[in-house]
Amino acid sequence: MTQEPATQTKREEIDLFTVAEKGKKTVISIGKLIGRFVTFSALLLLRYYYLTIIAIIAGVFLGYLDYNGKSDTYSSEAIVYAYGPDNLICEQTIAQINHYLQNGEKQKLGKLLQIDEAKAKSILSIESFFGIDYNRDFQYDIIDYYKNFNAKDTTKKIVPGYLFLKIRTRDSDVNSEMLNKTTTFLNNDLYFKRAFALKRAEDSSMMTQYIYEAKSLDSIHTIQYKNPKTAKNTSSSSFFLMNEKEIKPLSPQIIQYTSMSHHYKNRLQKYTKPFTIIQDYSSIAVNEKAFKLKIIKWLFYCGLICYALCLIIFYRKTIINFYLKAKNL
Repeated sequence: MTQEPATQTKREEIDLFTVAEKGKKTVISIGKLIGRFVTFSALLLLRYYYLTIIAIIAGVFLGYLDYNGKSDTYSSEAIVYAYGPDNLICEQTIAQINHYLQNGEKQKLGKLLQIDEAKAKSILSIESFFGIDYNRDFQYDIIDYYKNFNAKDTTKKIVPGYLFLKIRTRDSDVNSEMLNKTTTFLNNDLYFKRAFALKRAEDSSMMTQYIYEAKSLDSIHTIQYKNPKTAKNTSSSSFFLMNEKEIKPLSPQIIQYTSMSHHYKNRLQKYTKPFTIIQDYSSIAVNEKAFKLKIIKWLFYCGLICYALCLIIFYRKTIINFYLKAKNL
């Protein structure tokens, strides 16, 4: 009976050792195949070096034409805070504006945002992105540029209020005007105005309540300080420590209420419109037309064509024989 578990353990060890050996051999064989492929490809391109040189020259030339044939594209970003409106509805509104741009309805866009039609034609796109919070501290950790946010994923949360706008134009001077006109359009929307008014009334009510609570606690503590004898007759649920020789108020609650009242007061003073531009990067618009990326792209395409031609020339006899045999059949 005691030998069976020991025998089973040895078999398991042997099986694990066998799997490890097979895995090692597989990795080695794959590495050898990759090495042979790289060596063969290098020798093949060197053998037909004239095709390789032609492919390099063609890639650089086509990359230059691709770069020089397109006008400059400028992109800039901005952070906008929505005080009251929901992030998803704001994103849908921006998406509708971008829909006009993608469909070429520049004239309708110009009337909607009150932008000159000539300037509207230079606008390529405007997009909005969410700030994603991972550690639940109400601060954005990353910006969802790829728009892969999943509402069912409980590990991520949209930071409320923050919108990250990205504008792409052919004229860097239009970026700032486009941002201002967009925020003006959003601020004049009736739905956003109502949401802003409701949020402002809510914060004002909360500020008043916190101020009242802080003053009430402060008055209670003041009375207890002035009448220490009455403090000893208070119940056990009082805000004072009865076992101490000196009466000490539990002041953290007053500090907390006062801090919260200042928080809401600052919000009411800071955000006087539904949408407020926090950071504007329009003045430092980035030129997206990268010369190196165009060269690399066309070198890759020409390299693939060159490699295919080299293979056809190298195996031309085999291809011809296969074709003749297939024809005779």
